Amino acid sequence: MKQTQELASLHLSHQHDARTKQMEIDNEEEINPRDRSAIILRQKQRGQIESSPTHPTSTLFSVDDTSTVNMINEQMLYLSRGLSDHSLQALQYFVDLTRNDHAESLRFFLIKSNILDILPHFMHNKNNSDIQISTLTILLNMTKNASNDVTSAVAFSSCTQYFSDMLNSDNPEILENVSLVIGNLGDSTCHAVNHLLSLGLSKPILHILHNSSPNPQQLYSLLWALRCLCGGGDRSLLSQQHEQPHCPDQPSPSIGVSDELIHLSSEFSFIASFLQHRSPEIVDVCVCCLYRLAQKNILALSHLLENNTAVHLLNLLPSLSGETTSFLIIRLLGSYLSLSQKHAQELIDINIVPVIAQLLVTTTSDDTRFGIAWIAANIALGPPSQINHLFRTGIPTSFILRSAYLNDRIIREVSFLFVGLVDNAPDKMGELVKVGLVQCLLDMVMRKDCDLVRNAMDCLVKLIRILPDERGGVLREIVEGPGMRSIVQYQNHPDQKLQHLASSIIAFTEEELG
Repeated sequence: MKQTQELASLHLSHQHDARTKQMEIDNEEEINPRDRSAIILRQKQRGQIESSPTHPTSTLFSVDDTSTVNMINEQMLYLSRGLSDHSLQALQYFVDLTRNDHAESLRFFLIKSNILDILPHFMHNKNNSDIQISTLTILLNMTKNASNDVTSAVAFSSCTQYFSDMLNSDNPEILENVSLVIGNLGDSTCHAVNHLLSLGLSKPILHILHNSSPNPQQLYSLLWALRCLCGGGDRSLLSQQHEQPHCPDQPSPSIGVSDELIHLSSEFSFIASFLQHRSPEIVDVCVCCLYRLAQKNILALSHLLENNTAVHLLNLLPSLSGETTSFLIIRLLGSYLSLSQKHAQELIDINIVPVIAQLLVTTTSDDTRFGIAWIAANIALGPPSQINHLFRTGIPTSFILRSAYLNDRIIREVSFLFVGLVDNAPDKMGELVKVGLVQCLLDMVMRKDCDLVRNAMDCLVKLIRILPDERGGVLREIVEGPGMRSIVQYQNHPDQKLQHLASSIIAFTEEELG
């Protein structure tokens, strides 16, 4: 029991990907149901499995509730005595209790009461599928939207030793339930997910997918399990940190990954084949699998253009109603594009820029807007032939016109876009000045993010230098704009780079305007 408690307290150690640019996603819910059948599947996944209650159950557990605590201890004692009529009733009691009460305090109390050490004695009972289904239902209910501590405790418990055999069960309900439990563990720590991978759970799942034709509900549950094994780990999968770009055509390094995950990566194209399924829910979870594989193992990205996977992903974007899935696709394609100019060109050749330009106009998701800005900023690091696609589709202008309504996270990424354009497409900047670029940069200067302010003032200095014909107009906009006061104050900022940029802008205005 001591070992189970220690495992339950494991904390996530973040692993940061050294890609061209990193993004943030707060992703407690990665799949959004979009029809009635999807909702049913979601309820199944979350452990909302109906059964007839045999005992009164609480709706909000508290350790101070003496009667409930005593009942739990009594039923746990029956379970610990092995198979009997009393233990079967106890199993049903815990099915009902965990279904009706989702309090974390209850889950921790059950773990402390040794339930994860007792359930395996019932899980190996192959002669009674009802008993196996009951134990899986308890695990399913306990892992519904559970904390990392709870899911990690389940992942490292003896229960998981029986998952592989259950994945090979002839009983479709056992197969479905164990797959959903595995999938629910996908938001555990990286250590827990790696432990599940080490148990070889991906092999029977892939075998079933390769060699049979599961119905949509079974297919969803199997892909939901793969979603966990494809690398999950942290609910917030990506860092908010914006990394500096690598040298052109130099791929980012790969994260150290297990052999099992490398094997899963080789199945990238096969998993992608389910993108064409008619069920939106299955498409969503398929995208999650591909996304997680790509984030945990850069080698998976090498398969993105096989079998028209990238084309299928692009074709999905205009029709998706789930904003989260749109963002994951943007992130997946952007990860590939950011590897090098060659990779960027491959996606440009299949028209990624017109697709994201249209999406920028129609989306209401800040995450998706952020992803589009990130892709555009990467393209702005490339040659003029690639940058021209941004101007042809009006992406820089769209961001300028929307800048006042974008949050700091998005506008910070847009600032990297403008830095790239000023450096690599100076002949195009006059067009952007005419549609309000200077005012957009001044608005950035008044925000609190030092990286954002530094980028904005750097762009202003370079605009003054590279646009001699428009210099007077640019400087007048600066002097007359609300951002001028902030620029003056930055002359005394402790950051020397900000001091220098602010002083340079002031010097230009004094020289030109007196």
